[in-house]
Amino acid sequence: MSAAAFSARRVLLALDGCALSRELLEAALRHCVHLSSRLDILLVNPPRAPASLLAVLLLKLEHSGVDYRLTSTQGDLAGEVARYLRRYRGVTTVVAEGVEPLRTPAEQNCEWVELGMPTP
Repeated sequence: MSAAAFSARRVLLALDGCALSRELLEAALRHCVHLSSRLDILLVNPPRAPASLLAVLLLKLEHSGVDYRLTSTQGDLAGEVARYLRRYRGVTTVVAEGVEPLRTPAEQNCEWVELGMPTP
């Protein structure tokens, strides 16, 4: 992938705050650093306690040169991903765990990466 295509690519990392783990966030970091220098993070159902695991991910993204935007909301992860994609056009890749692509018009042009899959 060319440098211009890499920087133009827009990736959405969708996380369920009820299921955050160190292993999940490490997998997310490995995937996202290889996919784009721009990352949108959608945190659904953010944890009530301070999210030190999430803070570590954000620091590592910054150290890797990845610019990110963090959005948090409440609801169903799959439904919130679909809502996000309708609202913010231009996302090319969705990285998530356990979310089936719904294939609405907003999602049809997105590549879907399951966090359980090997890093590209």
